[in-house]
Amino acid sequence: MTCVIQRVLSSLVALICCAPLLHAQVTPVQHEVVLHSGERFSGVKLSYASPILQSSSFQLDDKNFEAAEVAFFRNYHGYFAHLNKIYSDRAERYALRINEGKINLFEEVEFEAYAEENLAIPEGGDNEMLATNESFQYFSKGDGEVKKANYKNLRLALADNPESKKEMNVFRNYRYLQIGLIAAGAGLIAYEVIRQDEAANASSEESIRFTPMLALGIVLGGSSYLIERPKQDAKWFAAEKYNK
Repeated sequence: MTCVIQRVLSSLVALICCAPLLHAQVTPVQHEVVLHSGERFSGVKLSYASPILQSSSFQLDDKNFEAAEVAFFRNYHGYFAHLNKIYSDRAERYALRINEGKINLFEEVEFEAYAEENLAIPEGGDNEMLATNESFQYFSKGDGEVKKANYKNLRLALADNPESKKEMNVFRNYRYLQIGLIAAGAGLIAYEVIRQDEAANASSEESIRFTPMLALGIVLGGSSYLIERPKQDAKWFAAEKYNK
């Protein structure tokens, strides 16, 4: 009798432990649509349609929404922002949330790849339509509107965090250095081209020769791209420190 009771109790414990897993397996993925008006709708199935010469739309169960009305939505692959208020009401540009916190980070993606239950990955090669999780171009604070992740917007959004402000100052300094290198390189190239052109007119020569001055201008301008990675890192650090 004791053995029977022990087996029953063991079975009950096992069922209790497995209940969350079983619930997760039978509960459908929760989909959501948030309109620019602030209204929220949730359901079991969310689909997207972008017919030729017609307006794009979303269908959540039995409800239809024009794409221009939608601010955010969630499907199998994550939480997305519609960028039409940044670009235009008719814009079909979307960004995937790649980091959630006090400040949410979004990376722009080609939504056609994420529209269905399975990712639309073409056969062979890399798929540039998918998120890399290495950069973000947009952000939002809480449930607020999505904005471009440029220096001006981020500086204002992160101003109440001293550590984030320091990182944004680093970002600003890298940006100024990039601009300076590009300007210096372009100036040297322009100067050398003009100098050679004037010399060619005086001597009836027409060709532009590659000189150390031209090489220096190209090197200075090209070196600005080497600063892009640390500049973007400073932007990441600013957001990470804000979310701590």
